[in-house]
Amino acid sequence: DQVHVLLVEDVEMNQLVACSILEEYGATVTIANNGQACIEQVQVNEFDVILMDIQMPIMDGITATNVIKQQHLADNSPIIALTANVFKEDIEGYLAIGMAAHIPKPFKPNDMIDTIEAALK
Repeated sequence: DQVHVLLVEDVEMNQLVACSILEEYGATVTIANNGQACIEQVQVNEFDVILMDIQMPIMDGITATNVIKQQHLADNSPIIALTANVFKEDIEGYLAIGMAAHIPKPFKPNDMIDTIEAALK
């Protein structure tokens, strides 16, 4: 079964890198350029996993995650933070709002796939 990933990321280079990793893994990828676009996507589609950038224009990843959690928009989809912030307190903050895990930037293919697979179990 193909894994359907919602990639929420505003930087085109990061989108390209993540998509190439995910497509090589065999996933189907839908891209949202910011948190607002992410909310619109989860209202109409189901995703196996949501990869959520933290810092984005229009709506950031923290706000988008809070909306998704509060409105039960994607209760079966683990949300994984994509971030260059790898301080323990940052990561604890993401987990505290209901994110399942985090993937550090720059992306390493094995990290990304391992984290997604762990979140899907």
